[in-house]
Amino acid sequence: MTFGRPSPPPPQAPSAGAARRSKRRATPRMAGQDSPASGPVPARIPAMPWGILAGAGLVGLLDSALRLKLPDAGLWRETALVVLGGDLLLALAVCLLVSTRRRSGLRTWSAFGLGAGVAGAPLLGSLLPVEPFGLVALVALPILARGADRLLPRPGRAFAVLALPAPVALVAALLLPPTDVYAVRAPELPPAEADAPAFGSDRPPDLVLVSVDTLRADRVLALADRLPNLTALRERGTWAEYGLSSTNQTVPAHVTLLSGLGALEHGVRHNHDVMGEGVRLLGQDLQEAGWNTAAVVSNGLLRGVMGFARGFDAFDDSEVAPTGIKLAFRRMVKKDTWVGWLGSSRFVFQTLVPWLLPRPEDRAGPSGAGRRTTDRALHFLAELVTRPQPFFLFVHYLDPHHPYRPPAETAGTLFDPEELPPEYRGGPLADNEMMFRLRDELAAADPAVRERALRAARALESLYDEEILFIDRELGRLLAAVERSGRPTVVLFTSDHGEHFGEHGLVLHSCSLYEELVRVPFILAGPGVPVRRLSSPPHLEDVVPTLRSLAGLPPDPTLRGRDLTRGEPAPAPHLERYQAWLSYREGPWKLIARFHGREVEPVELYRVDQDPVESRNLLHEQPATADRLAELARAELAAARTLERGDGAVDPDVQAALLEELGYAGDGG
Repeated sequence: MTFGRPSPPPPQAPSAGAARRSKRRATPRMAGQDSPASGPVPARIPAMPWGILAGAGLVGLLDSALRLKLPDAGLWRETALVVLGGDLLLALAVCLLVSTRRRSGLRTWSAFGLGAGVAGAPLLGSLLPVEPFGLVALVALPILARGADRLLPRPGRAFAVLALPAPVALVAALLLPPTDVYAVRAPELPPAEADAPAFGSDRPPDLVLVSVDTLRADRVLALADRLPNLTALRERGTWAEYGLSSTNQTVPAHVTLLSGLGALEHGVRHNHDVMGEGVRLLGQDLQEAGWNTAAVVSNGLLRGVMGFARGFDAFDDSEVAPTGIKLAFRRMVKKDTWVGWLGSSRFVFQTLVPWLLPRPEDRAGPSGAGRRTTDRALHFLAELVTRPQPFFLFVHYLDPHHPYRPPAETAGTLFDPEELPPEYRGGPLADNEMMFRLRDELAAADPAVRERALRAARALESLYDEEILFIDRELGRLLAAVERSGRPTVVLFTSDHGEHFGEHGLVLHSCSLYEELVRVPFILAGPGVPVRRLSSPPHLEDVVPTLRSLAGLPPDPTLRGRDLTRGEPAPAPHLERYQAWLSYREGPWKLIARFHGREVEPVELYRVDQDPVESRNLLHEQPATADRLAELARAELAAARTLERGDGAVDPDVQAALLEELGYAGDGG
């Protein structure tokens, strides 16, 4: 035996696993690059970024094709730019992020899955009730794709080829001109019928019904010296200090105006609702009696698809058709794309969408939109007066609706920027952001903040007044054309609801049933109309019975409204509704209450003849009066013959976008 250092063991051959590990260590490669076993891939084309871009591009192309919610408008160019552009930019950012990691663990199909997840998140979000749920795709698709790395062959250069179609489509879309959403052809009256019914010497007068959105009755009287056309119309007809609307919202108020049905009868509760087929409009009865009928509207909530085109030979909502298209596109961008998710609302609404869908110079914005309304009404009128039959023309003006933008003719005549508190200067006047800030600060706990907000609201009322001056000018153009025709014509002028400017701590409308919102102007003038001031307020429910009488149609026994041409109408109780709220008035008393079914819960009580600004709630001082009015309201609810609402006729995204654009928030009112 030999003592000393033991001899080393004999060398052993390395195992197969050890040999493979040694080979991988000796052959370093970039993250995501295929191993030599998958086929040669040059180092200058790493598979990982091409896989991400291919996945994002292909799913983005699919998303662009499926996302065309407005096929009639042909907005595929704009959709591709927003959807593909957002997907590819985020995919590039992911490529840069992953490439900075030394060991990302991404292989080819995993990279493809990650890119597909990037583009799949907004696609899935657009299909789910809650958009952020689409982010599930960002996690799920890469996980599923990791299994493909084990089951599918390595694609080699295929991803480099598959990544090209999306950027090519993006560049092609950039080179195309913007879609002209304003190329909407206005309707024309159908040709006169040879066998149309003849009217003899007893032909009834033509009827012109004018509705001005958001017009307060008190402002019309306060500005009377500056409104020569409205003042002249009032002086030659029947008028009231104010009429009463059935609600504080555009759609249900106009259903009442054109049907004669009250707030509890027509079934239209708010601006989202479509009137049911059972609602019959005045134009339908006149049309069947041989009249020519035409309408021009300038609020997208009154589009023909809402049911308002019934009974009109020509219904011109071409002025608002582009608005609905643009707003639906804008809402889609904000809700269902990476651009909308990561970009600010200001960028999307004020920069991106106006760049993608530029407005022609002759449609510079809401300022002076009533001029185009009058032009279209005069176009119809020029044809109507050449026909022997009587006609019914309905004209709706959106001015002076928020965002108060008086045109150059009247801008600066009443509004003084110095009256606006400094804290409200510098930004766009009366835009949604400013109005919602006012709403919040009018309800603030700090009295100084509330006082400052009230001064700002009062200053904005001057902008509103300037729009009323403009409407008077447009009414003058319309009335002058009627006068030149030499035909006997009855004109009825009114509104759907009013507007708050700080009263009760409120702004805008669709937020209360106070007098500022339910009092509307009311003027009726023409042959057969006595010259007088009504001692009690007329109701919007009275419009159809009155016009039917002037048109020579028999009374409709299903309507509760009064014929205002037959002497002084007796005072009548009236009910106004706003969602789960109602106001019921009888004589000088007005009750505001919550209701559910037939249950009525009194909340406020006013004597409006002594307290027209509703500053003193008499609910606890006059409990017997409140209980009596509540019981009368319960009886109205029990007796109401409510018609079914329509369904399925309106794209909810378009309707919601229109409501947002018009300043409605939250409840869709």
